[in-house]
Parts: sequence; C-alpha cells; structure tokens
Amino acid sequence: MYEKKKIDELLNQYNKRYYEVYNFESLSSKDISSSTSLFEELSIKNRNPIPRRLEVLCIVGGLPFEEVFTNKIVELQKRIGSVLNGKLNYLVEPQNLAVEVLVLKWPNNDFNQDIIVNAKKEMIKINKKKFKLISHGFQFHQDGAIILRCIDDPNNLRILREELKQKISSLPQKQSSWCHIPLGRILEPLDKKVLNELIELADYSQINFKHKTEVNKFHLIKEKRWYQLERETLCTIDLSN
Repeated sequence: MYEKKKIDELLNQYNKRYYEVYNFESLSSKDISSSTSLFEELSIKNRNPIPRRLEVLCIVGGLPFEEVFTNKIVELQKRIGSVLNGKLNYLVEPQNLAVEVLVLKWPNNDFNQDIIVNAKKEMIKINKKKFKLISHGFQFHQDGAIILRCIDDPNNLRILREELKQKISSLPQKQSSWCHIPLGRILEPLDKKVLNELIELADYSQINFKHKTEVNKFHLIKEKRWYQLERETLCTIDLSN
C-alpha cells in the first residue's frame, strides 16, 4: 500500500506540471528562454546547439542505462524529433542519459571541497538497494524541457535521496522530488499545430511507453558541460539486492 501510494503521488506530480501545457496556444521565445540559455549562443544561431560549460556536482543513476532501455528511449527521442519537424531542439545523447538523485552544487553555487569528501563517505554508508526504473512516457513543459516520466520501483531512489539529504550538509535547497530522465530541450517557438501534435504524442506515450531498467549503480559526477556532455566521475557505488 505504501509503495502504491508513493507511485500515485509521483504520477500526480508529473501530471500537475504536464497538464499546464494544455492551456497554451503556442510556446514563445520568452517561454523557452531558460532552455536556450543553457546552450552556447552562437550554436543556437548556427542551428547546431551545444550545451554550455556549466559546472554541476551531482549523484546520478544511469550513465549509461541498460542497452535495451536506452534504445527504447532513442526511438522515442526520434519520434519527438519527427513531430518537432525541423524546429530547433536538443536531444540528450544515449550515453549521457541519467536519473538525478541529488545535486551538491548548481552552476551558480559556491561550495566547500569538503562536500565531495562527505558525499563519498555517505554514499558508501547508506542502505544501498538497487531498484527498477519504470518509464511512463514523456512530457514537456512551457520552458521547453522534455523529460521521461519514471517511477522507482520500489521507492528506493526517493528513499535513498532523503537519506543522503539528511546526511550531507550544505546542500543546495533546489532538489528534485521526481525520478525523471532529462531527454532534451525545445529551442525554438512552437505554433499551435506543432504544440498539439507534441501533446498528442506525449499523451500516447504515457499510455504505451512502459519500459523497465535496473539501476544498480550510483555515480558522483562533476559535470563540466550541461547534459553530461563533459564530465568526471568522482565516485561509483554498487547497489545491492
């Protein structure tokens, strides 16, 4: 019962954010400005988007996910790209797909080097249980973010996240409460026709795109370019049965 309640809570959180796009006639340049700001300005002008150099310290699962699961995501990304039909977008590369567990530093945060030592220590100490990550289709938001809606089964990712938040001091306040996988960004305004077609595909995927993968490792990553395009692995822990 506890697990079912937690799953329903998470799906409701996804839906609450996703259903906002139903109310829009289009996505404007202003709407997606926070997405375009994550990419080199010249690369946007050249229509070959390259994520900016932005330093993030984070704990993630994936990098990479199991091959079958990754291939399913790539198929979905291709369908999204097809619906966008030439509208500028960025889709995360297969080997860089990850689910966020905890962020130790966002680009605009200062931090003490001790947080890395503390994070490594606590990652080793926590009650580490592997889990299934189950996809429930994709959704997109007014700011242009495209994500794969996922559920951790059982609720191990969210339990481990809460344990780490209690143990690691000086964490940024902004933390995810979801188990999503970032898929990419919409980087050009969408008119009503394309917006509705993307909503139609998202709705379809949320019914039909149900795939599982096992997450059996967490990585402490120093991300040097957004969307894990350049990164350094500082620590990896194995999750047990």
